[in-house]
Amino acid sequence: MAEQEGRTTTRAGAFDDLAKGLATGGVSRRKALRMLGAALVGGVLASVPGVAWAARPGGRQGCPIVGQVRVRGKCTCEEVGTTPCGGQCVSTTCPSGQDYDFGSCECVCAFTPCPEGQFYNFGTCQCAPVGQCTVAGQCSAGGVFPSCAPAPFDCLCVGSVEGAATCAAGGFRCEDFPPCESTAECEAQFGSGYFCQAPGSGCCGQICVPPCGAGTTTLGASSTGKTNAG
Repeated sequence: MAEQEGRTTTRAGAFDDLAKGLATGGVSRRKALRMLGAALVGGVLASVPGVAWAARPGGRQGCPIVGQVRVRGKCTCEEVGTTPCGGQCVSTTCPSGQDYDFGSCECVCAFTPCPEGQFYNFGTCQCAPVGQCTVAGQCSAGGVFPSCAPAPFDCLCVGSVEGAATCAAGGFRCEDFPPCESTAECEAQFGSGYFCQAPGSGCCGQICVPPCGAGTTTLGASSTGKTNAG
């Protein structure tokens, strides 16, 4: 309300000055018409809430970005260590192995070539040994599993009934492999490297699981669409 009253007072003063200028001859008729038109348009726009709000700067002291202030006539982010991105001042400090992407305004993996026998894991933004797992994923975590091999294998770290975190093939159908009690049982039926998956690890439950890079054997003609990743 006070802001609106201030604008009204300012416009009234402008009209008074215009009238005095016309009376004394200090303002030409053409110039007076231009000044009057500008004042009327400005008043109408200022009375529209959406237009008036849009005209306000995002930062302080007339700066366009939220979080900016004017220093020596130049708009700059007020908080130390921040820079403009996406219409606001943001921190560009990222965890180790990541760079700040100004296109998406977020930290992304800073890809680097890996030594022989390793691959770049975009889940951790680090190089990791191919086929090795230190932690087993859990289906209850929303189907997010540590990767243990690069594309096109798309292999996942899951747990075995014996307790070890193992690198398993990904993308196979749950119905493609039978339930099991031990890894020895799976190896006897499918071959070396197959193992019995621990319940609660992969989303298929306690079944025989192929190792990373192995082909799959289809046991059923129909498909439920469910895979070990969810």
